[in-house]
Amino acid sequence: MTELAAPNFSLDGRMRPRPAVSALASLQVGQSAAIAALVAPPELTLQMMEMGLVKGRSITLLRKAPFGGPVAIELDGSILSLRRDEAELVLVSGDGSTASDSDQDGSQTR
Repeated sequence: MTELAAPNFSLDGRMRPRPAVSALASLQVGQSAAIAALVAPPELTLQMMEMGLVKGRSITLLRKAPFGGPVAIELDGSILSLRRDEAELVLVSGDGSTASDSDQDGSQTR
């Protein structure tokens, strides 16, 4: 079943911007985003969902290995590793905030 895109208009008829969607692998280290969709084959999609990668969950990119190596993400306090090509199949949306952006009281973050 194909998911339909949300209309570009709010209920009061005003235009609303659509959130920008990009691949998880394109985030910068420290950026957070929400999972928008998984565009992997069914078997891999199921495996990713079993790992906790489901639409709407917030993730933070922790590390990127050089030369196209794996990426490390934080999801609900756990650290997961994904191959770079798998990270390309996870679409994310969000404001691209970083952990330090959301830390208003000046305390240290992980």
